[in-house]
Amino acid sequence: NVIDELSLKSNIFHYGPGFKYFDIEDGLENIIQKSSFSPDLLIFGHNWLKDSPDKIFNSLMPNLNVKDTSLTKIGILNKEYSNLRNKLNYYKKNKFDLIFSHHHDNEIYKEEMGINCIFWPFACNHKKFEKENNTKSIDIFFSGVLKNTTQYANQSDFRINCMNKIFNNFFDEPIRKKKNFKKYNVMWNSIPRNNIGKILKRALGRRLFDYEDYPNFIKNSKIVINSLSPKGLVSPRYFETMLSKSAVFCEGSILYKKIFDKDYFFEIDMDAKNFEEKVFYYLDNSSKYKLLLNEASDYVKNNHTWEIRILQMLKAINNI
Repeated sequence: NVIDELSLKSNIFHYGPGFKYFDIEDGLENIIQKSSFSPDLLIFGHNWLKDSPDKIFNSLMPNLNVKDTSLTKIGILNKEYSNLRNKLNYYKKNKFDLIFSHHHDNEIYKEEMGINCIFWPFACNHKKFEKENNTKSIDIFFSGVLKNTTQYANQSDFRINCMNKIFNNFFDEPIRKKKNFKKYNVMWNSIPRNNIGKILKRALGRRLFDYEDYPNFIKNSKIVINSLSPKGLVSPRYFETMLSKSAVFCEGSILYKKIFDKDYFFEIDMDAKNFEEKVFYYLDNSSKYKLLLNEASDYVKNNHTWEIRILQMLKAINNI
Protein backbone atom coordinates (compact mmCIF):
# COMPACT_ATOMS: atom_id res chain seq x y z
CA ASN A 1 0.00 0.00 0.00
CA VAL A 2 2.80 2.41 0.89
CA ILE A 3 4.68 1.65 -2.32
CA ASP A 4 1.54 1.99 -4.45
CA GLU A 5 0.58 5.39 -3.02
CA LEU A 6 4.15 6.71 -3.03
CA SER A 7 4.50 5.67 -6.67
CA LEU A 8 1.51 7.84 -7.61
CA LYS A 9 3.16 10.95 -6.16
CA SER A 10 6.87 10.39 -6.75
CA ASN A 11 9.31 8.98 -9.26
CA ILE A 12 10.57 5.80 -7.61
CA PHE A 13 13.20 3.20 -8.39
CA HIS A 14 12.25 0.07 -6.44
CA TYR A 15 15.17 -2.00 -5.25
CA GLY A 16 15.43 -5.12 -3.14
CA PRO A 17 14.73 -8.88 -3.16
CA GLY A 18 12.09 -9.70 -5.76
CA PHE A 19 12.79 -6.69 -7.96
CA LYS A 20 14.32 -7.16 -11.41
CA TYR A 21 17.74 -5.57 -10.90
CA PHE A 22 18.48 -6.83 -7.40
CA ASP A 23 21.96 -8.12 -6.66
CA ILE A 24 22.93 -8.84 -3.06
CA GLU A 25 26.53 -7.76 -3.82
CA ASP A 26 25.54 -4.27 -5.01
CA GLY A 27 26.77 -1.13 -3.32
CA LEU A 28 24.90 2.18 -3.35
CA GLU A 29 26.70 3.42 -6.48
CA ASN A 30 25.70 0.26 -8.37
CA ILE A 31 22.08 0.74 -7.38
CA ILE A 32 21.99 4.39 -8.49
CA GLN A 33 23.55 3.44 -11.83
CA LYS A 34 20.73 0.94 -12.38
CA SER A 35 18.12 3.62 -11.74
CA SER A 36 16.69 5.55 -14.70
CA PHE A 37 17.07 8.85 -12.82
CA SER A 38 19.20 10.52 -10.17
CA PRO A 39 17.39 10.07 -6.82
CA ASP A 40 16.88 12.81 -4.23
CA LEU A 41 16.63 10.45 -1.28
CA LEU A 42 16.67 6.86 -0.07
CA ILE A 43 13.73 5.28 1.76
CA PHE A 44 14.46 2.08 3.67
CA GLY A 45 11.33 -0.03 4.05
CA HIS A 46 10.53 -2.81 6.50
CA ASN A 47 12.46 -5.63 4.85
CA TRP A 48 15.90 -4.04 4.89
CA LEU A 49 16.34 -5.03 8.54
CA LYS A 50 15.69 -8.56 9.75
CA ASP A 51 12.61 -9.04 11.96
CA SER A 52 12.96 -12.69 12.96
CA PRO A 53 14.45 -12.85 16.47
CA ASP A 54 15.99 -16.27 15.82
CA LYS A 55 18.21 -14.89 13.08
CA ILE A 56 21.47 -13.01 13.52
CA PHE A 57 20.84 -9.34 12.80
CA ASN A 58 22.69 -7.64 10.00
CA SER A 59 21.94 -5.39 7.08
CA LEU A 60 20.60 -7.26 4.09
CA MET A 61 23.43 -6.28 1.73
CA PRO A 62 27.06 -6.45 2.92
CA ASN A 63 28.32 -3.83 0.44
CA LEU A 64 25.54 -1.32 1.00
CA ASN A 65 27.40 1.49 2.74
CA VAL A 66 25.07 4.47 3.15
CA LYS A 67 26.69 6.17 6.13
CA ASP A 68 28.57 8.85 4.18
CA THR A 69 26.23 9.42 1.24
CA SER A 70 25.00 12.96 0.67
CA LEU A 71 21.52 11.67 -0.15
CA THR A 72 18.77 12.12 2.44
CA LYS A 73 18.04 8.84 4.25
CA ILE A 74 14.56 7.96 5.47
CA GLY A 75 13.66 4.86 7.52
CA ILE A 76 10.28 3.21 8.12
CA LEU A 77 10.41 1.33 11.42
CA ASN A 78 8.15 -1.71 11.70
CA LYS A 79 7.67 -4.70 14.04
CA GLU A 80 9.18 -2.86 16.98
CA TYR A 81 8.79 -5.97 19.12
CA SER A 82 11.57 -7.72 17.20
CA ASN A 83 15.25 -6.66 17.04
CA LEU A 84 14.29 -3.13 18.07
CA ARG A 85 17.66 -2.15 19.55
CA ASN A 86 19.50 -3.38 16.47
CA LYS A 87 17.17 -1.50 14.15
CA LEU A 88 17.56 1.75 16.10
CA ASN A 89 21.34 1.29 16.20
CA TYR A 90 21.42 0.75 12.44
CA TYR A 91 19.65 4.05 11.80
CA LYS A 92 21.86 5.86 14.30
CA LYS A 93 25.14 4.34 13.05
CA ASN A 94 24.30 5.16 9.43
CA LYS A 95 23.22 8.74 10.23
CA PHE A 96 19.67 8.62 8.93
CA ASP A 97 17.87 11.96 8.60
CA LEU A 98 14.30 11.00 9.52
CA ILE A 99 12.44 7.93 10.81
CA PHE A 100 8.74 7.06 10.61
CA SER A 101 7.37 4.65 13.22
CA HIS A 102 3.93 3.05 13.57
CA HIS A 103 4.54 2.90 17.32
CA HIS A 104 3.34 5.45 19.87
CA ASP A 105 6.73 5.28 21.66
CA ASN A 106 8.27 7.32 18.85
CA GLU A 107 9.58 9.95 21.29
CA ILE A 108 11.59 7.28 23.14
CA TYR A 109 13.06 6.07 19.86
CA LYS A 110 13.84 9.66 18.87
CA GLU A 111 15.82 10.19 22.07
CA GLU A 112 17.69 6.89 21.73
CA MET A 113 18.74 7.48 18.11
CA GLY A 114 19.21 11.24 18.23
CA ILE A 115 17.11 11.33 15.05
CA ASN A 116 13.65 12.80 14.62
CA CYS A 117 11.15 9.95 14.74
CA ILE A 118 7.60 10.76 13.61
CA PHE A 119 4.57 8.82 14.83
CA TRP A 120 3.07 7.46 11.61
CA PRO A 121 0.09 5.21 12.41
CA PHE A 122 -1.12 2.44 10.18
CA ALA A 123 -3.93 3.30 7.75
CA CYS A 124 -6.14 1.65 5.12
CA ASN A 125 -6.55 1.36 1.38
CA HIS A 126 -9.57 3.51 0.58
CA LYS A 127 -9.83 1.99 -2.91
CA LYS A 128 -10.46 -1.49 -1.48
CA PHE A 129 -12.44 -0.88 1.71
CA GLU A 130 -14.80 2.02 1.06
CA LYS A 131 -18.44 0.87 1.00
CA GLU A 132 -21.37 2.90 -0.29
CA ASN A 133 -24.13 1.32 1.84
CA ASN A 134 -24.61 -0.48 5.17
CA THR A 135 -25.90 -3.76 3.72
CA LYS A 136 -24.21 -6.69 5.53
CA SER A 137 -24.67 -10.45 5.25
CA ILE A 138 -22.09 -11.61 7.85
CA ASP A 139 -22.88 -11.04 11.53
CA ILE A 140 -19.41 -11.52 13.07
CA PHE A 141 -16.04 -11.69 11.31
CA PHE A 142 -12.45 -12.40 12.32
CA SER A 143 -9.37 -13.46 10.39
CA GLY A 144 -5.74 -13.67 11.41
CA VAL A 145 -3.25 -14.81 14.03
CA LEU A 146 -4.88 -15.57 17.39
CA LYS A 147 -1.88 -14.32 19.32
CA ASN A 148 1.67 -13.41 18.37
CA THR A 149 3.84 -15.53 20.66
CA THR A 150 7.13 -13.92 19.61
CA GLN A 151 9.26 -12.85 22.57
CA TYR A 152 8.54 -9.21 23.53
CA ALA A 153 5.37 -9.10 21.41
CA ASN A 154 3.23 -8.64 24.55
CA GLN A 155 -0.03 -9.25 22.70
CA SER A 156 -3.17 -9.86 24.75
CA ASP A 157 -5.44 -12.92 24.80
CA PHE A 158 -8.39 -10.82 23.59
CA ARG A 159 -8.87 -12.65 20.27
CA ILE A 160 -8.67 -16.03 22.00
CA ASN A 161 -11.19 -14.95 24.66
CA CYS A 162 -13.67 -13.80 22.02
CA MET A 163 -13.29 -17.04 20.07
CA ASN A 164 -13.92 -19.08 23.23
CA LYS A 165 -17.20 -17.22 23.75
CA ILE A 166 -18.44 -18.12 20.26
CA PHE A 167 -17.10 -21.65 19.73
CA ASN A 168 -16.21 -24.91 21.37
CA ASN A 169 -12.55 -25.21 20.38
CA PHE A 170 -9.87 -27.87 20.19
CA PHE A 171 -6.23 -26.72 20.09
CA ASP A 172 -7.32 -23.22 19.01
CA GLU A 173 -9.43 -24.56 16.14
CA PRO A 174 -13.20 -23.88 16.29
CA ILE A 175 -15.21 -27.12 16.21
CA ARG A 176 -18.78 -25.87 16.55
CA LYS A 177 -20.67 -22.74 17.52
CA LYS A 178 -22.09 -22.52 21.03
CA LYS A 179 -25.84 -22.51 21.50
CA ASN A 180 -26.26 -18.73 21.82
CA PHE A 181 -24.46 -18.11 18.52
CA LYS A 182 -26.06 -20.81 16.35
CA LYS A 183 -28.47 -18.43 14.65
CA TYR A 184 -25.74 -16.00 13.63
CA ASN A 185 -23.57 -16.09 10.52
CA VAL A 186 -20.02 -16.15 11.90
CA MET A 187 -16.98 -16.09 9.60
CA TRP A 188 -13.97 -17.03 11.75
CA ASN A 189 -10.65 -17.97 10.19
CA SER A 190 -7.84 -17.82 12.72
CA ILE A 191 -4.28 -19.10 12.81
CA PRO A 192 -3.72 -21.35 15.88
CA ARG A 193 -0.85 -20.72 18.29
CA ASN A 194 0.60 -24.23 18.06
CA ASN A 195 1.49 -26.80 15.43
CA ILE A 196 -1.20 -29.27 16.53
CA GLY A 197 -3.88 -26.67 15.88
CA LYS A 198 -2.37 -25.84 12.49
CA ILE A 199 -2.33 -29.54 11.52
CA LEU A 200 -5.94 -29.87 12.67
CA LYS A 201 -6.94 -26.87 10.58
CA ARG A 202 -5.45 -28.48 7.46
CA ALA A 203 -7.04 -31.84 8.31
CA LEU A 204 -10.45 -30.15 8.45
CA GLY A 205 -9.84 -28.76 4.98
CA ARG A 206 -9.80 -25.15 6.18
CA ARG A 207 -7.60 -22.57 4.53
CA LEU A 208 -6.77 -18.95 5.11
CA PHE A 209 -8.72 -16.42 3.09
CA ASP A 210 -7.13 -15.17 -0.11
CA TYR A 211 -5.76 -11.65 0.18
CA GLU A 212 -8.21 -10.37 -2.43
CA ASP A 213 -11.18 -11.91 -0.57
CA TYR A 214 -10.39 -10.17 2.70
CA PRO A 215 -11.78 -6.68 1.85
CA ASN A 216 -15.11 -8.19 0.79
CA PHE A 217 -15.45 -10.03 4.11
CA ILE A 218 -14.74 -6.82 6.02
CA LYS A 219 -17.19 -4.78 3.92
CA ASN A 220 -19.98 -7.34 4.33
CA SER A 221 -19.69 -7.87 8.09
CA LYS A 222 -21.83 -6.21 10.72
CA ILE A 223 -19.23 -6.77 13.47
CA VAL A 224 -15.48 -7.16 12.94
CA ILE A 225 -13.31 -8.30 15.86
CA ASN A 226 -10.33 -5.97 16.24
CA SER A 227 -7.50 -5.99 18.75
CA LEU A 228 -4.20 -4.28 19.28
CA SER A 229 -1.23 -5.68 17.38
CA PRO A 230 2.00 -6.68 19.17
CA LYS A 231 3.44 -3.89 21.34
CA GLY A 232 -0.01 -2.27 21.50
CA LEU A 233 -0.26 -0.86 17.98
CA VAL A 234 -3.60 0.09 16.47
CA SER A 235 -3.68 -2.22 13.45
CA PRO A 236 -4.88 -1.40 9.91
CA ARG A 237 -8.03 -3.45 10.58
CA TYR A 238 -9.47 -0.69 12.78
CA PHE A 239 -9.33 1.74 9.86
CA GLU A 240 -10.46 -0.85 7.32
CA THR A 241 -13.48 -1.77 9.44
CA MET A 242 -14.52 1.84 10.02
CA LEU A 243 -14.15 2.80 6.37
CA SER A 244 -16.31 -0.22 5.45
CA LYS A 245 -19.11 1.02 7.74
CA SER A 246 -18.76 -2.07 9.91
CA ALA A 247 -18.68 -2.04 13.71
CA VAL A 248 -15.30 -2.30 15.45
CA PHE A 249 -15.52 -4.56 18.51
CA CYS A 250 -12.21 -4.29 20.33
CA GLU A 251 -10.30 -4.40 23.59
CA GLY A 252 -10.08 -1.15 25.53
CA SER A 253 -6.99 1.08 25.38
CA ILE A 254 -6.00 4.65 26.24
CA LEU A 255 -3.95 4.65 23.02
CA TYR A 256 -7.04 5.18 20.88
CA LYS A 257 -7.16 8.81 21.98
CA LYS A 258 -3.81 9.44 20.28
CA ILE A 259 -5.33 8.49 16.92
CA PHE A 260 -9.12 8.86 16.97
CA ASP A 261 -10.97 12.08 17.79
CA LYS A 262 -13.89 10.19 19.39
CA ASP A 263 -15.01 6.64 20.25
CA TYR A 264 -16.10 5.16 16.93
CA PHE A 265 -15.84 1.63 18.32
CA PHE A 266 -17.35 -0.75 20.88
CA GLU A 267 -14.98 -1.71 23.68
CA ILE A 268 -15.14 -5.20 25.20
CA ASP A 269 -13.63 -6.34 28.49
CA MET A 270 -10.22 -7.96 28.03
CA ASP A 271 -11.57 -11.27 29.34
CA ALA A 272 -14.60 -10.88 27.01
CA LYS A 273 -16.94 -11.18 29.99
CA ASN A 274 -19.40 -8.72 28.41
CA PHE A 275 -18.83 -9.93 24.85
CA GLU A 276 -22.14 -11.74 24.41
CA GLU A 277 -24.19 -8.96 25.96
CA LYS A 278 -22.74 -6.27 23.69
CA VAL A 279 -22.71 -8.40 20.54
CA PHE A 280 -26.33 -9.52 20.88
CA TYR A 281 -27.52 -6.02 21.70
CA TYR A 282 -25.74 -4.57 18.69
CA LEU A 283 -27.00 -7.22 16.26
CA ASP A 284 -30.57 -6.68 17.47
CA ASN A 285 -30.27 -2.89 17.23
CA SER A 286 -27.70 -2.29 14.48
CA SER A 287 -29.92 0.23 12.66
CA LYS A 288 -29.52 2.59 15.63
CA TYR A 289 -25.80 2.92 14.89
CA LYS A 290 -26.02 3.77 11.20
CA LEU A 291 -25.18 7.43 11.83
CA LEU A 292 -22.11 6.53 13.93
CA LEU A 293 -20.86 4.07 11.29
CA ASN A 294 -21.27 6.64 8.53
CA GLU A 295 -19.46 9.25 10.60
CA ALA A 296 -16.61 6.82 11.34
CA SER A 297 -16.28 6.00 7.65
CA ASP A 298 -16.05 9.68 6.69
CA TYR A 299 -13.53 10.30 9.47
CA VAL A 300 -11.21 7.54 8.27
CA LYS A 301 -11.58 8.57 4.64
CA ASN A 302 -10.49 12.10 5.53
CA ASN A 303 -7.73 11.24 8.01
CA HIS A 304 -6.45 7.68 7.88
CA THR A 305 -5.90 6.38 4.35
CA TRP A 306 -2.50 5.40 2.97
CA GLU A 307 -2.86 8.23 0.47
CA ILE A 308 -3.05 10.69 3.36
CA ARG A 309 -0.13 9.00 5.16
CA ILE A 310 2.06 9.41 2.06
CA LEU A 311 1.14 13.09 1.79
CA GLN A 312 2.12 13.48 5.46
CA MET A 313 5.40 11.66 4.78
CA LEU A 314 6.29 13.81 1.77
CA LYS A 315 5.51 16.99 3.69
CA ALA A 316 7.80 15.93 6.56
CA ILE A 317 10.56 15.05 4.10
CA ASN A 318 10.23 18.39 2.32
CA ASN A 319 10.53 20.15 5.70
CA ILE A 320 14.05 18.80 6.14
